[in-house]
Amino acid sequence: MNVTVIFLGPLRNSIGKDKMIFKFEGEVSVKDLLLKLRGCLADDAKKMIFTDTSYNTRPEIIILVNDISLDCLGGLDFKLSDGDVVVFLPTVHGG
Repeated sequence: MNVTVIFLGPLRNSIGKDKMIFKFEGEVSVKDLLLKLRGCLADDAKKMIFTDTSYNTRPEIIILVNDISLDCLGGLDFKLSDGDVVVFLPTVHGG
């Protein structure tokens, strides 16, 4: 199964690419994808997405699966399918 991950905004610059494709065997959740993604990123990019050493993402990162917010899909245990597109969208705050 292939899952495409797309990075928008400053994440694209920090990671150095706008997308990555991950291959999985069998059933996979968003949590599984996050753990695999974490292992592929440099430390500074990890800090932009994750809050700690696990799969917990920063509150300012919105995750979309096929253009639907992960919150509407049931969260990190949502099961991904072949061809799904997962987007990491950082919110921008002004002051």
